[in-house]
Amino acid sequence: MIIKNIKNTFLIDKINNPVGLAFIISMLLLIIGQIVSPGFATLKQIINLLIVASFLGIVAGGQTLV
Repeated sequence: MIIKNIKNTFLIDKINNPVGLAFIISMLLLIIGQIVSPGFATLKQIINLLIVASFLGIVAGGQTLV
C-alpha cells in the first residue's frame, strides 16, 4: 500500500512538473509515430530529429539577442 502511494505520488509530481509533462508528451508522440510509421523511432531518425531541433534552438537563441 505504501509503495503504491509512493509510485502514484511520483507520477503526479512528474505530471505537475512542466519538464516532466513535456517529456511524457514527447515519449507519447514518439510511440505514436512509431505505430503510425514503422521505422520512425530508429536511432538514425532520432539523431536526425535532434540535429534539426538543435539548429532551430540555436536560431531561436540568436533571435532573442537581436
